[in-house]
Amino acid sequence: MFNAVIITSNALRRELLQQVALESNQILAARLWDRFPSPYELTQMMKTVVPDIAFLDYTEYAEADNCAVQIEADYPKTVIIGFGGNRVPDDPGVTAYLPFVPEVAEFSRIVEQAVCKVRGAVLDNLITFLPAKAGSGCSSVVLNTAAMLAGPLQRKTLVIEGDLRSGSLSVFLNCTPEWFVQNALKSAGEMDSTKLNQCVLQKHAVDWMFANAASRDPLPAWHHYFRLLEFVKDKYASILVDLPELVNPASVEIVRRSRLVFVVCTPEVPSLKLARRRCDELAAYGIPERCIRIVLNRWRKLEIGRSDVETFLGHPVQAILPSDYQALRTATADGKCLTESSALGRAFLDLARGMVDAPLHKQQALPKLLDFLREKIT
Repeated sequence: MFNAVIITSNALRRELLQQVALESNQILAARLWDRFPSPYELTQMMKTVVPDIAFLDYTEYAEADNCAVQIEADYPKTVIIGFGGNRVPDDPGVTAYLPFVPEVAEFSRIVEQAVCKVRGAVLDNLITFLPAKAGSGCSSVVLNTAAMLAGPLQRKTLVIEGDLRSGSLSVFLNCTPEWFVQNALKSAGEMDSTKLNQCVLQKHAVDWMFANAASRDPLPAWHHYFRLLEFVKDKYASILVDLPELVNPASVEIVRRSRLVFVVCTPEVPSLKLARRRCDELAAYGIPERCIRIVLNRWRKLEIGRSDVETFLGHPVQAILPSDYQALRTATADGKCLTESSALGRAFLDLARGMVDAPLHKQQALPKLLDFLREKIT
């Protein structure tokens, strides 16, 4: 949720906008001004409140324009939203305009678009994984890739478990956390280092933020993820998010801020077809084509090759992970991660290196797809 300031000399407009803002559940607090402040007063107010959003009444155009110019110059991260007047295309710093009086849904939509436009930049250290279908091994991929980032590559790494209803990372690691990602999302607007330390559990040099699958709390909104990312983005070299296969209007904040989004699939035909569907869904959410990559999991010799997967899915294959059920089963039984002693462990290390643009091991050539498999897929 966001801190905001509402500046207008009209009491009725101020009260109506405050009511809509609070009903939207996006505004944590709204500081109210019953007149337009002088430049000195505005500077003092901004220093004290540091609002995420400034709502300016453009019915009083000259006064609102002066405030917008000063806010844009001194606090470029503050989102400026006009209301109550006629929109002028060249208004300085104004990101969006609200019709007056806005419906709650319209207010929420415009605030989301404005905040994302000003402060929703892609984060270079944020990478998201989602499965083509349940059972593709996505969580195992996230777990072992994170361990390689934090171990051999010595990068401070956070894993956020975004599958809030059936997350299994704590089971894989034999952990019993007391705090969960749901707690972090609830308090994201007031997050500090103490609360963050409560919500993460460190194991294998990775900070894990586990989901509580037993929780029946309402699902979070996009701004909860926004706030959490804003707090952790500068504290970690790598942030990995393990999402379920379907992106929703809240978790879309994760994928649209990610430098890379990996769709994890297996060589089986249904998984490949669903991987294509996942890619299409990501594109529909506005994720650029260059950000979508494929991880082919549980691959065996003589199965589909890299070029065939790329042709079918229309996206590059970032990694091909060999099938090694025994190694994974042994590691999971002990709550451990794979090491470089196995071929699969080395493949995870290559994936981690590729994510941070480090050199890769030389990869062996993969066999081409058999004709009968190509016919089945297409």
